[in-house]
Amino acid sequence: MVDVCKKLFTKTWRPFVIDDYTPAGEGIYAIGWRYPKSDIWTFMYVGHTKNIRKRLRKHLRETEKLTVDKFVHSELSVTGNKGEHLGVRWVRETEGVECCPETFYLNYIAAKIGYRPLLNIEPQMEELIEAEISYEVTFQDA
Repeated sequence: MVDVCKKLFTKTWRPFVIDDYTPAGEGIYAIGWRYPKSDIWTFMYVGHTKNIRKRLRKHLRETEKLTVDKFVHSELSVTGNKGEHLGVRWVRETEGVECCPETFYLNYIAAKIGYRPLLNIEPQMEELIEAEISYEVTFQDA
């Protein structure tokens, strides 16, 4: 379990492209953002899924409601930077490795990097952020 997390740190950030190289199996993945004109990456999101390829495709859908999905879509959009600063890395969980809840991976990685990935927001926080954004837009329009 910890080995899977450790392997995630040795992986290279890849462009956020879903292709045949992207595994269809279970594992953990991280979405990162690179500062412009820099080699410094920030972990934006860490997730665990039964199918890495399918989950990354879901992050691309405009209709998805999570903050991470909106972030990925905006980064890849025409008005964004077309994904130039967006990266992904993953580690497949192999047979015989006991699977852990996503919170285990998230907490381990947060302790290792010194911060909680910015887009790993609890559903209740998602609603508060949406309400605050809506309030700010309404207030500014008035």
